[in-house]
Amino acid sequence: MVDWPAPLPCQPEQGTWQETPNPNTVSFEPEVGPTIDRRRSTVFSLASSCTFMFTKAEYAVFLAWYRDDLKSGTLPFSFDHPVTGVPSRWKFHPKPGWGLGTVTNRKVQVSVHLRQMP
Repeated sequence: MVDWPAPLPCQPEQGTWQETPNPNTVSFEPEVGPTIDRRRSTVFSLASSCTFMFTKAEYAVFLAWYRDDLKSGTLPFSFDHPVTGVPSRWKFHPKPGWGLGTVTNRKVQVSVHLRQMP
């Protein structure tokens, strides 16, 4: 599996990490009574988003890694969860899964959207 590039910051900008559990339930509406709910599977995953500040050189590393190593974001990668520190598998989701934000003389802001893989 491909790792997060070592030259890039391994922690997102402070206060930008957000995560939401992916829905894992199915609900049925019977003719009478309350809904019937069940788990879809035993797999638990998270949808996350955050922002990184890269230098322009780091941004070039990020682009090459995404394009070449991840085959334009189709492959998963290993990245330590920013809150727990546990190594986890992630994919960019939905595609492309990242966008360029503010650009200054020295820094670029990159917002990423990730899905934690089981």
